[in-house]
Amino acid sequence: MQEKIKLKGKEKLLQDILRVVLFSDFAVILKGMYNQSKNIDQDNILVPSFLILSIFFCSIYGINAFTSGNLVNNWASTIIFNHIYNFFTYKLGFSSSKAQNYTIRIFGSFTLLIALGLIIYIYLRYT
Repeated sequence: MQEKIKLKGKEKLLQDILRVVLFSDFAVILKGMYNQSKNIDQDNILVPSFLILSIFFCSIYGINAFTSGNLVNNWASTIIFNHIYNFFTYKLGFSSSKAQNYTIRIFGSFTLLIALGLIIYIYLRYT
């Protein structure tokens, strides 16, 4: 089962950084929506900004899964986390801690794959 873990110094800082990056991503989206409604074309600035912020977010989140995993554990969707966790415990017979570690790593791997996909997209689109 997913339990919220109290974060320590470095992880609190990473969580604050993730919050700022996520807020910045939403701000870029809102700016793009405003520009579209006013027929302002700044997509050549906003799209790369959004992609770079998303890569930064996904990288921090994904790397944390392979270090302590506490951020991933606290930020992951409870429903999806529990489904994957239950698959490892009930279907494959893993212990609780081993199932939790695998579940956290699956979240991290998926997020790092998204970051890699965004990097490839930026490379192919803007070179």
